[in-house]
Amino acid sequence: MAGIAAEAVEFGKAEGGAGDEMALIQFLLSINPRSGKARVWDEERIRNQARWGAMQAVLLLEAFRPSYDALVDALERGGGLGECIYAIEKAAVDNNLKPMKEPLGYVRMDETFGRWEVNVSPSETGNVDAPSSKGDGVDAKLSDAEIDKELLRQSKEILQGRIDEIDQELRNLD
Repeated sequence: MAGIAAEAVEFGKAEGGAGDEMALIQFLLSINPRSGKARVWDEERIRNQARWGAMQAVLLLEAFRPSYDALVDALERGGGLGECIYAIEKAAVDNNLKPMKEPLGYVRMDETFGRWEVNVSPSETGNVDAPSSKGDGVDAKLSDAEIDKELLRQSKEILQGRIDEIDQELRNLD
């Protein structure tokens, strides 16, 4: 999500990142909860998690801008992994950037959506998980095969939605 966020911050929009987005979706869909308290990652929950990740990335990029700029410079010079890490860490030291000990903020649950707030403790938020309006997920009585089938169905819906969005964008180009 950081690459997508960096592109959006730098250029006002993010055109890349489809591979990163799909990797996130596949990862979250692969999580197979075994407990009745755990929730399956449905489409809405995945979208909210992606939004949360992008928001966190933007906030971190803003807070550590000198390190980001140093990374971009190292990459533009063709630097390897070690050089990139060195550039990030040196910029942090040179600009007196300290590791974060506290989150920049929390998501406070608000009916069906979450609201971002700073200067609030996690206990005040009620829930710091990505907001969802779909209840508690899959019933604990479902078998693994039923859960797998549901995950595949949800994945297919997500992919079909993305394909439809791309098709629409292509039609708009004509």
